[in-house]
Amino acid sequence: NGSNQIISGPYNMSFDSSGNAWIGDRVKGVVEVGPQGAAHTFNPGFGMVKGVAVSPGDGTIWVSDYGNSVVDVLNSSGTMVATVSTNITPRNHGPILTAFALDPSTGFMAYEANEDIPSVVMFEAAPATPYTYTKIANVKGSNGFPNVDTPGWIAVDQTGQAWVPSTDTAVLGNIAVTWKNGVDKENPDQSFGPESYSTASDGNSNIWTTTNSGTATLEEIASGSTTVTATITGGGMNEPGKLAIDGGNTVWIANDGANTVSAYSSLTTSWLASNGFSTSAATGTGAVVLGVDGSGNVWTGNADGSVTQLLGLATPTATPFYGGMTVTTGTGNNQTTVITNGNLGSKP
Repeated sequence: NGSNQIISGPYNMSFDSSGNAWIGDRVKGVVEVGPQGAAHTFNPGFGMVKGVAVSPGDGTIWVSDYGNSVVDVLNSSGTMVATVSTNITPRNHGPILTAFALDPSTGFMAYEANEDIPSVVMFEAAPATPYTYTKIANVKGSNGFPNVDTPGWIAVDQTGQAWVPSTDTAVLGNIAVTWKNGVDKENPDQSFGPESYSTASDGNSNIWTTTNSGTATLEEIASGSTTVTATITGGGMNEPGKLAIDGGNTVWIANDGANTVSAYSSLTTSWLASNGFSTSAATGTGAVVLGVDGSGNVWTGNADGSVTQLLGLATPTATPFYGGMTVTTGTGNNQTTVITNGNLGSKP
């Protein structure tokens, strides 16, 4: 800890196609760590950065500036190239994280989750039509998710649904977007799940999340379901927090209560290690964030300000991450629905 720490308040970690880790840090701003460990910090005037995400459309870095209630876009050199959310103030209060999914018209859609006024804001994210505001999906309200409170994350699955966990209530909100005859049909729904700070989809659209209170638990909502279908304990979980899925659909879990990560194989329905894997952090307690890169290295951001690479521990994972989409064409009995998978739980 102190002057040599790489991170100070990490919220999440995302990877670009070159293997660089991008970390949203509530104290420092945006921290880039290269595959060999070289670190660079970028902060052109952020209020408080929470999440960062790498766009599959053009490789830009989408920065959720919670403090200034805007989403900024950086290029791969860390230079700000756009601010994308000012035109929808005041609805976009407290942006926390962006997730990407395929879009049939322009390539990619960005889903931005907001904490202070719980909602999901959608943008076009393709280079051809960059940063165009699309719509707002209310999380709270008569047409939204009245029981989602203080969302702490967002993830997309292979059907194009966005999933938003609630940190204060035992629900998990999801927004289903199907593109019918060229028009997006938004269908907010609500699924039951644990109080959680993180959620992730594997390559089969199974949704995974962890509890943030009580017994350390990993829970699964199977694809197509709206309720928890499996509850898993053990694996060395200790105050489990942030999640990541690798190219073999193994669920990796950062343990806030220990300097370890746990790993659960959805294929063998078993833990890779009964007590998890050590991050070798020198001081402090907690693997705060984690991610898996294109070489199968598991990265963790630790409470002592260090960043750990566990070399080759996971299955290589395609980056950047993005979800799929569902497109329905035709009318009446002649409708056809096609699901196109994204880049989740797949190998490079």
